[in-house]
Amino acid sequence: MAFISFQEPLLRADQVAEYLGISVQTLYNMRLRGEGPVAHKWGGRSGPLRYRQADVEKWLEQNREVGK
Repeated sequence: MAFISFQEPLLRADQVAEYLGISVQTLYNMRLRGEGPVAHKWGGRSGPLRYRQADVEKWLEQNREVGK
């Protein structure tokens, strides 16, 4: 089992969506399709999603489009 470092704050879905310039619903839809950044769910099935800044940055780097 991987443990989350508590050295960095966890971001809420609305914060990640704003950072990415998308709606929260789009972020949720991306997650359901397995296309978005790694999210961590707290408090069981209906608990809130949280994102590590490092995971969001890693996802951005992996999904950047390089111009020709």
